[in-house]
Amino acid sequence: MIRFLIVCSIGLFVGNLSASPILPLSDPNAVQFPSDNGEHLTFKGIPIDGPFSSFKASMQAEGFEFLGTEGQAHGFSGIFLGQKVTVVAMEGSGTIYRVGVVFEEQEVWSILKGQYLNIKSLLTAKYGEPIDVVEEFQESYMEGNGSEVYYLKNDRCTYQSTFQSSDDVGTVQLKLTNLPCVGLIYEDKINAERVANQYIDDL
Repeated sequence: MIRFLIVCSIGLFVGNLSASPILPLSDPNAVQFPSDNGEHLTFKGIPIDGPFSSFKASMQAEGFEFLGTEGQAHGFSGIFLGQKVTVVAMEGSGTIYRVGVVFEEQEVWSILKGQYLNIKSLLTAKYGEPIDVVEEFQESYMEGNGSEVYYLKNDRCTYQSTFQSSDDVGTVQLKLTNLPCVGLIYEDKINAERVANQYIDDL
């Protein structure tokens, strides 16, 4: 519970843990819910869809422990890819639309980068080549000088790859966060657009 609250208080990396979706609206002027053909992005085989109660039951069936709720963020802990992680499920308009996975914090750059590249390879095998990749340091910093984690913690390093599911039901974003740790964001397209359109409608 303490780790989950820390993740929430820092703002993490999943859209600042706000309800604002990562996916851009295809038409910002169209204030309408997208059609739902029943297909949704999944996390560990669990659809990123439906009320939190159903998502929670599915997560617990997969062995995840429920940590608590902070605003619209619901936390879990468990094992993912053989490692202990914190999972944050975001809810909006009565449905789960985004799942963030936070791996253990790590102060050694070679380990952080190794985790990132390993998961990137696995995601590429599943989803194909990423649709967007940014892997760079600011201020002409040369990797190998020993200050990589310092740059990462101070938002002067970006390691991020975004993948799109072959059926276009959502995206998976892999990144190094300034906690510092490896993070993943699974976002369902239909539900993310539904949340964004609800906010536009509120205006």
